[in-house]
Amino acid sequence: MKIRLKLNRIKVFEEETAMVLFEGKAKGESKDGVIMNLNNFNASMLFKKIDGEWKVVYTHESADQEIVMPADSTSSQDYM
Repeated sequence: MKIRLKLNRIKVFEEETAMVLFEGKAKGESKDGVIMNLNNFNASMLFKKIDGEWKVVYTHESADQEIVMPADSTSSQDYM
């Protein structure tokens, strides 16, 4: 899978809480030939410092998604 990211913002709320916002594009292919393009996705991650280490406690992603089915597929329901 190929991923291109652009970091938009890092916001520290307290010494132990931070949010990261980014956008990007991703493209990949599954083992059975399904090609997925995630164009113009946005993501946010909320981090919390727990026992001295930064941990992800929440994530959210959204994207315009294109799925190209393998040539021998008869139904898109198998992949939805």
